[in-house]
Amino acid sequence: MTLRRRCEVRLKVTSMSPLAELPFAIAVPGGRVESPDYPAGGLHGSDSPRDWEEIRALLADKSRALLALGFDGILSPTVPRPKEAALSDGTRPLLVKLAACPRLALVFLSGRSILDLQARVGLEDAFYVGNFGMETRGPGFSAFDGLAVSCRAELVDALVHLAKTTKRLRGVFIEDKGMTVTVHSRAATPEDAALLRELMAVIVRNHPRLRVCTGEACWDIRARASWTKTDAVRQILSHLHLDCADLIYVGEEFTDGDVFAQIPEALTFCVGSPECAPARFLLPNQSAVPPLLSNILAALSGR
Repeated sequence: MTLRRRCEVRLKVTSMSPLAELPFAIAVPGGRVESPDYPAGGLHGSDSPRDWEEIRALLADKSRALLALGFDGILSPTVPRPKEAALSDGTRPLLVKLAACPRLALVFLSGRSILDLQARVGLEDAFYVGNFGMETRGPGFSAFDGLAVSCRAELVDALVHLAKTTKRLRGVFIEDKGMTVTVHSRAATPEDAALLRELMAVIVRNHPRLRVCTGEACWDIRARASWTKTDAVRQILSHLHLDCADLIYVGEEFTDGDVFAQIPEALTFCVGSPECAPARFLLPNQSAVPPLLSNILAALSGR
């Protein structure tokens, strides 16, 4: 497994669009990455032995830690349709071993509804965070975002509008997750994706309590001031009497960037090639996650 260190980068959006002024939570894709020390988008590469010395040293200082894991693109390979997602081969036995480690507590996070996430992971005595942080359940703990619940009527109105206006768009389908709505466009043509982008702008203008966030080949519609994954993680850390430095977080560029940026004390890993994600270490792809988890387990088990 190869880990890559993150260099400090600045995002400069070089092209403007009608959505640039709207309240999106994630930077508009297509911006140019600049760094004073490396070429645009460049990352300082390193082989795993050097990196693992540093990571083991960081883990050795933790008497107990919270291991936070994303699902789609992290524990499950990216698939065309959400219902096809499943844990990658060999991952479940590894998660069972991690759950049994006395120095670890596990939390699984996703933009999926919490019931969907629990059904796909299926581990007891773990924490689950659904709808991007708006609902959390775990041993002795439960929380949900009241503001997100109060915006359900606006979400339904947006859902009805999208159902009517996207009928002729090929490769576009809508997923209602209760507290949020996701519009998937992975199979859409460039022309239909552009039309969908315009529809998102209409949704924001007509529903001031809602915001639209860009994801990987999708748009997420949610309450404007809703809880985030960062909020959920902080709640669980507090419940477990752990500090932010006790967090180990494995996520991806689009929906976990807020955690990477807002909890810099954590040991963070970003999967993929996100030049702008401020994680400490980068993993090249989803297949690198199981080896990472095996190494974390070995380090915390004293092996």
